[in-house]
Amino acid sequence: MSRRVSDLRSRSGRAQRGTVYLLVLGVSAIITITGLSALAAARVKSRMASRARDWAESGVLAVTAAEFAAHSLATDGSWRKVRGSGTAYPVGAIGRGAASFIVDDADGSLTDDYFDTVRVLGVGTVGEATRSYSFEAVPASKTALEVFRCAVHSAASLISNGTVTVDGGPLSSNGTITVGLLGTLRGNVEAAAFTNLGTHKGTAEVPWPAKQMPTAGVFTLYSDMATVIPWGVITGGAIQNVLFATPDGSGNGVFSITVPSGSRLLIRDCRLRATLVVSLGAGSDLVLEDEVLWEPPRPDFPILIVKGTGANDIDLNCSGAVLSEVVENLNFNPAGVPYAGGIDADKLDNYPNELRGVIHILGVGASTVVRGSTRVVGALISDGPVTVDTRATLSSDETLLKFPLLGYTDASPGTMQPVAGTWTWDEAP
Repeated sequence: MSRRVSDLRSRSGRAQRGTVYLLVLGVSAIITITGLSALAAARVKSRMASRARDWAESGVLAVTAAEFAAHSLATDGSWRKVRGSGTAYPVGAIGRGAASFIVDDADGSLTDDYFDTVRVLGVGTVGEATRSYSFEAVPASKTALEVFRCAVHSAASLISNGTVTVDGGPLSSNGTITVGLLGTLRGNVEAAAFTNLGTHKGTAEVPWPAKQMPTAGVFTLYSDMATVIPWGVITGGAIQNVLFATPDGSGNGVFSITVPSGSRLLIRDCRLRATLVVSLGAGSDLVLEDEVLWEPPRPDFPILIVKGTGANDIDLNCSGAVLSEVVENLNFNPAGVPYAGGIDADKLDNYPNELRGVIHILGVGASTVVRGSTRVVGALISDGPVTVDTRATLSSDETLLKFPLLGYTDASPGTMQPVAGTWTWDEAP
């Protein structure tokens, strides 16, 4: 009996010890699981905190990149030439991440139209986080320069000979305007000094403060967008008896020509709807004569930009006759190149002999003469001396002040500015 009781007690003790052991194991497992869970939670929390930091820092870098791009586009007028639409350009490594920006033109080309609105994306990347902050940018056209109030303006001297008529805006110079002996000037004058040796019919505002000239950057601006015409394809150095234009919708109408040293570029007996960007070599000249109807390819472009090298002569010597399709045996208003909205297939029309738009001469050594019966409707602006002679007529165009030409404002040519209200977080590329 006693042995049986003893055996029972022994088994009971062993059972209790086993229960305690299992309890200890269970508690240990719980503690282990709790520890692992806490460790996992800590790791998750750490990863979340790291990702939150990356997200926040990438946002700061995206804003920084966008602001950097805005400054770049506002100060560098040549940015279109060196950047491609949709291409990322690095700003650099900053802190734990990197920043870049993208300029995106809806049509995929940054050089086909310098008035296109573009979207600029600043991109910041830290770790696995990438964010984008964007804005729209438009040409930084602000206020037209005062010279566009004038029919003709020279940064140097200006001489009026013969019988000259100036309509609308004044004959203007940052130097001295002289009416030559036996000359008759009909029009107002604004200049630092005025000498009248002939007859002047109009007002003379003297001394007038010097007017700001367009910068040389406009030559680069239009050269960058121009189609190059090699000198060798211009037969005899003359553009004549031709319709010089691109059909509607097929190009920007800007062309560049480099005239070799000692050569002459002659333009006559033609209709042009184009912007010519002409670089004159040393001792080379540009001459317009006979009948020429010249208009810009679009209202916000000039018709002619000339850059001189040393001493060059620009001679505008058009006749008083009309440009005749019968005489030239050429249709000047075919389909795709309308005149005053009209087209036809005949060769029976007449056109005015006028230079309609802005003519800009760069280079203090370039001398410009306007003579014959040349009629300029717009503005003639020259760094060098200008002589207006014979029966020339120059008329200003008030729309040049209301609607400034590309590059001809108080902003740097080719620069862009952000559009207020367009800054926003964008989808990362």
